[in-house]
Amino acid sequence: MQLAPPPTSPDVRALGANRAWWIAPGLLYVAYGGLEHRNGAVFTEEDAATGTELVATFTGGHSVYMIADIRNLRSTSREARHTRNQDEGSVVALLVGCSVTRMIASAYLGLNRPKQLTRVFSNAEKALNWLLRVRRDRNEEPVPA
Repeated sequence: MQLAPPPTSPDVRALGANRAWWIAPGLLYVAYGGLEHRNGAVFTEEDAATGTELVATFTGGHSVYMIADIRNLRSTSREARHTRNQDEGSVVALLVGCSVTRMIASAYLGLNRPKQLTRVFSNAEKALNWLLRVRRDRNEEPVPA
């Protein structure tokens, strides 16, 4: 299963600095932020809202299994961190850049419990395997892409 889309894939949708695509039936990959965020621009509440809107274009507002790749983000506003973009039934693998960031994000999520099942990873393949395992354990059929 390939996580990254071909560079000119028509299956990739973008909104603001965020991009998303199906990596498999029922498994969505969302890359938050762009080059400006990688270079230090703050990821704002507006950026987070466009990410929510982008995900909804794929899911129609329904639950989703997704990898939320935030490796481009260097700084997020408080408002962006408190923007909740998935319903309670969603399962989110949060992909971060390194083990230190993973520890910080895990601690943050421990104090600010999201409604959806969320786990932090610094390895994309491990994130994907966890999503597949959770879906299998729940005996859920994939949502058509």
